[in-house]
Order: sequence, then structure tokens, then C-alpha cells
Amino acid sequence: MTKGSGAPHPGRAASVPDESAPIRAFYVPPLPLPLQSPLPPAWSWPLRASLIGLGALALAALPLAARARQRRRMALQGVLAGDDVEHHLLNDVAPVDVAPHPMLTRAVARALRQRVAGEARVMDVGATLRATAAARGAFSPRWRELRRTPE
Repeated sequence: MTKGSGAPHPGRAASVPDESAPIRAFYVPPLPLPLQSPLPPAWSWPLRASLIGLGALALAALPLAARARQRRRMALQGVLAGDDVEHHLLNDVAPVDVAPHPMLTRAVARALRQRVAGEARVMDVGATLRATAAARGAFSPRWRELRRTPE
């Protein structure tokens, strides 16, 4: 027989659900999880202990390695004694001035205070009155760009 011919499969029952029958809901209780987790295998305990010990050893060696690196760097820079270390850390032999020259500061401040043309246009009342009077009463609006100090 061909597929889709409507004939039942030889191993299955030919029951078709009734579409008019109501669908009944049923409750499936959840399965509780086991309260105790399984114990890890016995071979993993020495491995865990060695990994924890290795981590503790690395944490203990980290400050020692940092101190050795600092002492190497100080030796390369010519700093030897503890007093020299304090002097070297607090005083810079060639300080860099980060403040700009006062003339440059004044020029920048002057440029920032200059009023600039904005994006808005407003009616110039004085020019509009003069243009209207010159046109013998015919309304002649005059516009100008709004000038503002930059923020």
C-alpha cells in the first residue's frame, strides 16, 4: 500500500481520536531531586589537594616576585639604599611641566568668550522699524542670526 492511502499500518491500531470529545488535563508531579549529591571518586582527592596547594603556593610567591622585580628595576636605575628609595619615589629628577604658558591660556580664553553665530534666526527689531519707515509704512521685516557665547 502507498503512503497516504488511509489504510492502517499493520502494527498499529486504527484508532482516530474523536474531535468532539473534551480534552482532559492531568497532573504530572515533579520528581524530587536527590538531597545528597554523589561523592566524588576517591582518586580525585589527591588531585584536588595538589591543585589547592599549588594555588596557595602561587599566591604566596606573588608578593615575593613583585618585590624582586621592584628591586631589579631600582638596581638598574641606580637606587640602592632605603633612603634613596624614598627620595627617588617622592622626587622626580626631571619633572615635566603640564601647565600651558599663560599667554596661550589667555588666547584660548579670549577665543572661547567670542560670540558666535547660532543656528536660529531672529527678527532685528531696530532694522525692521527703519526699513518699515523707509518703505513709508509697508512692513519690511529684517532678520539676523542669533549670536551667543559658546558654552
